[in-house]
Amino acid sequence: MDTADHTTHAGRRRVLLGALDLVPDEGRPALCQAFDALMARRTQQIHILAMLNKQFGDLDLPAVSRSAFSRWALRVRSGDVARPGEQKPGAASPAEQRSSTLRAIIAVALRSLADRIEGRS
Repeated sequence: MDTADHTTHAGRRRVLLGALDLVPDEGRPALCQAFDALMARRTQQIHILAMLNKQFGDLDLPAVSRSAFSRWALRVRSGDVARPGEQKPGAASPAEQRSSTLRAIIAVALRSLADRIEGRS
C-alpha cells in the first residue's frame, strides 16, 4: 500500500502511509537514488525499481512491489513527494504549498476585481 489522500467527512485530508513512506533510515540513501533517477527521467521506471530492490535486498529490507513503486513514482513526478530526508517534520507538503500559493493569487485577483467594480481602479 502506498500513500493516498482521502477526504474525510469534514473536508479535511488525511494521508495513508505506504511501503516507501515507511522505509527505515538505512534504506533512505537507496530511496534518494531512486527519487533522483525518477526526476532525471533517463532510466526506465522498471530498471529504477530493480536497482532499488537490489539495494534493499543488500540491506535485508523487503522488496517493493511494482504497483507500490508505480504509485510512489507518480507522486514523485507530480511534486507531491519531497526528496526523502529533505522535508522537515510539520512542514507543508508541496501540494499544500501550491494550494496556499494558488489561494493567495486568487485573493489578489478577487481584490483587484472588487476594486474595479467599485471604481477605484
